[in-house]
Amino acid sequence: MTQKGRIGYIDLAKFIAVFLMVLCHSNLHCKYINVPIYAFHMPFFFFVSGYITGLNKGRTFKEEIELKIKKIIIPYLLFALIYSSDTSASGLLSIFWGSRNSLLSSGSFTPLWFLPCYFCASIIYFLIKKVQHRKIIYYSLLTICGLLGFLTRDISLYANFGMPFSFNIALTGVLLMILGQLYREYIDGLKYSTLFGVWGGVIAIYLSFFNTPPSLDPMINHIEMSQASYGCYVFFLLNASLLSVGLLSLCKGITKSKSVILHPFMYLGNHSLVVLCTHRYGLMIFPYLFKPIKSCPLVYSLAIALCTVALSYLIIKIILKFIPSLVGR
Repeated sequence: MTQKGRIGYIDLAKFIAVFLMVLCHSNLHCKYINVPIYAFHMPFFFFVSGYITGLNKGRTFKEEIELKIKKIIIPYLLFALIYSSDTSASGLLSIFWGSRNSLLSSGSFTPLWFLPCYFCASIIYFLIKKVQHRKIIYYSLLTICGLLGFLTRDISLYANFGMPFSFNIALTGVLLMILGQLYREYIDGLKYSTLFGVWGGVIAIYLSFFNTPPSLDPMINHIEMSQASYGCYVFFLLNASLLSVGLLSLCKGITKSKSVILHPFMYLGNHSLVVLCTHRYGLMIFPYLFKPIKSCPLVYSLAIALCTVALSYLIIKIILKFIPSLVGR
C-alpha cells in the first residue's frame, strides 16, 4: 500500500493504461502498436474498477450517486464546456448527450466520452451487486447487460450521436467490471497467479491481432470502444480481460521493489482522470515543437506523449492546489 491507503500496483497500472491512451492520441499510426493498445487501454479502467470493488463496501445508493456525480459528471461537464467551440443550444445539448460523436459535434474533446459512460457503468454495476445474493436475478441482469451490449455494438458508427452517455458501451463496461471482480475473488492470490497473469497478457497481445473489427474509417484498423466497435464480442471481453490481468500482474511484480522512482508514476495513475481530461493541452503544443523529428513516427509520438504526461503532472498540481472542485475533490 502507498500513502493514504492507495494500492501501488493498481495506480502504476492505471498510469501505464492512461499513458498508452495518450500515446495513441499522439499521431501514432502503427498497427503493431495500436491494435494491442486499443484492445484494452480503456476496457482496463472498467476491469480494474470491478477488481477493487471490495473497497467500496458500505455505501448506500444515494451515497454512490452523489460521489460519482461529484467525481465524474461535474469534471466531465466542466471540461467539456471549457473545450467546446459551440456555445449554441445544440452545442450544449451535444455535451449533455455525452457520447463521443456528440462531443465531436460540439467541438469539444472526444476522449471525455469515457466519463459519462463510466458513470453509467458504475451505477448499473452497483445496483447489480446489491442483488448478488439472489442468484436468479443477478445472473438474469448480467445476461441482459451482455445481450444488450452485444446487440447495440457498432451503433455509434452508424447513428449520428450514438446513445446518451454511451449507455450501450456502459453495458459492456459492466461485464468488464464483473470479470475484474471475479478475477480478484477467485484467481488473484493463487500460487503463481502473477506469473501466469503476465504470460496471459503476452499471449493476449498476440491474439489481439486476430480481432480487428470492420470500420467506416480506413485509418481505424483496431478496436474502438468509444464507438462500440469490438469485433467478436466474446473475444473482445476475454482478450481485454487477459491484457488487463497481464498489466496488473506486471505492475504487482514491479512494485515489489518499492522504489521511490515509481512514486511519480503512481501519482499520475492516482489522478488518471485528470490526465484524461487535460492531455489535450499537450497534444496542442508538442506536435509543433517536435515537428523536426516527425520523419521518425514512433520517436515523434513517444516524445509528444512523454511531454504531454509531464505537463499533465504540473496541471494536476495546479488544479489540486487552486481549483480542486474542477476534478471532484
